Amino acid sequence: MKIIRTIESFYPKVHGPANQAFKISSELEKKEISCPVYTTFFDVKKVSRKEIIDNVKVRRFKDKIRLFKYIYSPDMKKRLLKEKFDVIHSHCYRSYQSDLGYEVAKVKKKPFVLSTHGTLLSYKYFVKFPWNLVFEFYDSITQKRTAKKADAIIVNSSQEYKEALKFGIKKSKIHLIPVGIDYNDYKVKRSFKDKKVLDLLYVGRITRNRPLMPTLKAIKKINETLLENKIKLIIIGSEVRSSFSAKKGYLNELKRFVKINKLKDYVEFISELDRKELKKYYKNSDAFIYPSVYENFGQPILEAAASGLPVICSKVGIASDLFLENKQKLFISNDPRQIASQILNVINPDLRKQVSKANVKVVREKFTWDKIIEKYVKLYKTLS
Repeated sequence: MKIIRTIESFYPKVHGPANQAFKISSELEKKEISCPVYTTFFDVKKVSRKEIIDNVKVRRFKDKIRLFKYIYSPDMKKRLLKEKFDVIHSHCYRSYQSDLGYEVAKVKKKPFVLSTHGTLLSYKYFVKFPWNLVFEFYDSITQKRTAKKADAIIVNSSQEYKEALKFGIKKSKIHLIPVGIDYNDYKVKRSFKDKKVLDLLYVGRITRNRPLMPTLKAIKKINETLLENKIKLIIIGSEVRSSFSAKKGYLNELKRFVKINKLKDYVEFISELDRKELKKYYKNSDAFIYPSVYENFGQPILEAAASGLPVICSKVGIASDLFLENKQKLFISNDPRQIASQILNVINPDLRKQVSKANVKVVREKFTWDKIIEKYVKLYKTLS
């Protein structure tokens, strides 16, 4: 069996869809299912036209026209039409590479699969007027063809499943397959002790749609109130704009708040880390926090849970699917008082231990890559 995967940008540019596309291809290759990746040179430098990343064959094509992230690469079409394959699996809606995948699959009378990665309706949370009209214009002129006429739509969470239905996708075509995780890479033997300073970790891109300011206000309130316990927040990530219409400068605003309120000893900013270094912070922290307006999945939430950390987070993305038991649920809004209340809960070492065990159990039972890949193989075989 041969599955051709198309995506607008890929490694070494690291982002959620690329990570997922690579891991699926890599795991399929281990099962002797050919799964090359067709992509472009978008946002990458000094890379080869053809290379093998670990066990995944990658072929890049030059773009002729770029309109925002819509990258017209006609040479990819020529190549795909020459290829023999069983399924085309494309990543992200409103992408030339996905539109092309659909067109070529139709011409060759082969199944077409689309992973949406939150691209159906997420723009409504990020993109301001009048730029939102660009997305709506695209949907209007294409009649949502690439998504609606796909043989299968892959969504990563119950939230995204509901969005796909709202977008007009037939229920019979939607397949909920979450992102997996290499559980053993995050497995940690933890000790739960009463600590004078609790290390609270945030990992992720810094954007206004992941509002950290209310968390800083909550920490200020807690540290001014408590005498025996303090909270230290470690923020790992770099600032990005959630869309081309978003306002810049959020990281500077956060740093300015820390300086003005004399929180320097209790808030640490660290830029992006490689996977090896990042795992050390998961291991050595006591709890995890992830405020967000919108996530189609939220990979750091899964990583933190796999590491055995209690996760204080907004009820977005995978959170509702992952934290099912009452003891796991540490959901927050953007109210600093409510955030402070949940942080105070995890000061209790017995509660941290209870939540940690529950989180790890769910990850081990439902989110390991071997279980996830089985679902993909079954789907591909059903379609072809």
